[in-house]
Formats: sequence, structure tokens, C-alpha cells
Amino acid sequence: MSQRLGIFPQYCAQQQIVMILKEKVFSFTGDDFEVKDQWGNVVIHCKGTAMSLTERKKFMDAAGNHLFDLKDKPFHLHRTLEVEDPAEKPLMSVKQKFHKAFLRFAPELFI
Repeated sequence: MSQRLGIFPQYCAQQQIVMILKEKVFSFTGDDFEVKDQWGNVVIHCKGTAMSLTERKKFMDAAGNHLFDLKDKPFHLHRTLEVEDPAEKPLMSVKQKFHKAFLRFAPELFI
């Protein structure tokens, strides 16, 4: 990996690490999950919000510090997800656009 994309330098590794996403089956929203590293250490918790138009998901580190939110931006021509810092300042967005070459929708990252 020659170039890293990282908002939080403390989570950038010098080598490849296997990450495991484990969904919490009995969560109220159905959007709660944890990401663990290959040694079983929790790296990120995700807590979804119930009954939200933007389907906001709150991401926290293992210590419970709020890192960022991921929210769906409704009423856009192409599905758009936006990443915001805890103060709700946009950090980046992902837009799903149709690509003729592949005849399918593919995500594009905008920082």
C-alpha cells in the first residue's frame, strides 16, 4: 500500500491488518456493529439511530470517544453518504454514480 487515506493517524498501521465486522443481532436499529482487529481488540463501535430520515450512524473508538458520523443524504439524484466530524462539519462524501462501462452503480469518494 503506497498511499494511505487516513483521517485519524493513530489508526494507520504500518502493515496489513485483518478487520472483522460483527453485527449486533439484537440491536433496536439493526445498524449496531463492532469492528475488531485480527487479535480480537475492538477498534470501532457503530451505533445506529432509530427512526431517522438520514439513517445516521455514530462511530466511536474502543474508549467511547466520538470519532465521526455517517449519514445518508436523502433527496439526491445519486445515493450520497456523508462523513461528518463530531461538530457536524463534513469530512468527505461518497456518491454512487452509474458507470456505462460496467453497467452498474459504483461509489466515488469526494474529500
